Amino acid sequence: MQKFSRMAGAEMVYQTEERFAGQHDLQRQPWLPSQRAIRERGETLRDTGRLMASLTWVALPDGVKWGTNVVYARMMHYGGKRRYSLTCGAIYLLDRFWA
Repeated sequence: MQKFSRMAGAEMVYQTEERFAGQHDLQRQPWLPSQRAIRERGETLRDTGRLMASLTWVALPDGVKWGTNVVYARMMHYGGKRRYSLTCGAIYLLDRFWA
């Protein structure tokens, strides 16, 4: 099972990186361009590359856990609003939860 978990984790990260590169979702539908991507003629979710570079996985005895530790990833996935505070920088508001 551990070998399968390693293979599955690597494949999950690879598939996610492919979606970043192709700018599309799981059904191969194009992502809507972000305001930054439109303004700078760039790509959505690819400003610094930090989010994509942070993708990782861990093989478990009974499966695999994968994702990112980047704070704003949850907001990028589910949507939300970014607010700024003079004392602590960016704050991400997700529906009713603070990230």
